[in-house]
Amino acid sequence: MRSLPTTTVTLMGGTATPDPYGDSDEATTPLAAGVPASLLDRSMPTVSTESDLQAVVVRYSICRVPVGTPVDNLSRVLDERTGDVYSVDSVTLPKHPTTPQDIRLDLRRVS
Repeated sequence: MRSLPTTTVTLMGGTATPDPYGDSDEATTPLAAGVPASLLDRSMPTVSTESDLQAVVVRYSICRVPVGTPVDNLSRVLDERTGDVYSVDSVTLPKHPTTPQDIRLDLRRVS
């Protein structure tokens, strides 16, 4: 891992199951535990949208995990240090041809 780890995470995924109302629940089967990760919280400047004209601060997180970690856009990330759960918005695989880079995950906090 090239980034400095700030925590360890558990990656969750698998097959989603329907809840009593017919909606699909997120899969919580641990795929990998104790994965070293660099997890940083960021905030964007205040923004407004068409549906909500009040300015809000958008908060997002960036996580970097070692290459080969089993993660995709349907995964959940559990921060083992704080207990926070994040959904993965996007996965960016490294593009450098000779130096191994970390996988970048754009996260949104869900709990």
